[in-house]
Amino acid sequence: MPGDINCDGIVDKDDLKIVDADRGHAACSAEDTRDLDGDGRIDMADKDILRSMCTFPRCAREATADDDEAED
Repeated sequence: MPGDINCDGIVDKDDLKIVDADRGHAACSAEDTRDLDGDGRIDMADKDILRSMCTFPRCAREATADDDEAED
């Protein structure tokens, strides 16, 4: 399933944490599931795409709260 980076069958906060931890790095290959926009980099754009794919409604809100805390 697209966005299910940890292969647990859902797109959730755990997948967002994986992308967030790898932001700023190059994708491993064209098939790297963390590089959702296919630009060769894992960045905030990929996290935004993944956030929109969250299976659970709270997922996007929780991820935004995490971003706000990281900026402090």
